[in-house]
Amino acid sequence: IDELIVGQIVDVGAEQPPAFLTAAADGGGLSIENPGLAAEQFAAMCKGFGDVELRFGAPPTGEATRQRVEAAVDTFLRAYGRAS
Repeated sequence: IDELIVGQIVDVGAEQPPAFLTAAADGGGLSIENPGLAAEQFAAMCKGFGDVELRFGAPPTGEATRQRVEAAVDTFLRAYGRAS
């Protein structure tokens, strides 16, 4: 599900991530009470300090961004994933 989350949530409209997370929860893959908040939390984790670095003229490397997003997915799934 981690690849699906990254593919569906990053850089999409505000309504799509909560709808995707609701569908994932309905399908049994996630346990989420507030999909809007969960989507916001995931987006914030993906941005991390990369956003700050970018604002101060030091854009993060592709590797740093990859590591940040992978860690965000892992954290998100620990918080909202259902045990298999």
